[in-house]
Amino acid sequence: MANASTPFRGMRVKQFKDRGLGSPATIWRLAKTDPSFPKPIKVSPGITIWDEAEVDSYYKAKKALRGAA
Repeated sequence: MANASTPFRGMRVKQFKDRGLGSPATIWRLAKTDPSFPKPIKVSPGITIWDEAEVDSYYKAKKALRGAA
């Protein structure tokens, strides 16, 4: 999560794919089924974003679990 010195950066669902983090269908499935996945922020009826810092933390935690196995 962003702190006071880090500006908030939002990610749209297309940016997940652009960064190699999953397709839009995968992101929406994770948002609905994985309680540890960052919660989306509804900006307007057609725009949903995720906090980039929360997304980065989620994937870093997944990577750490992979190394611990």
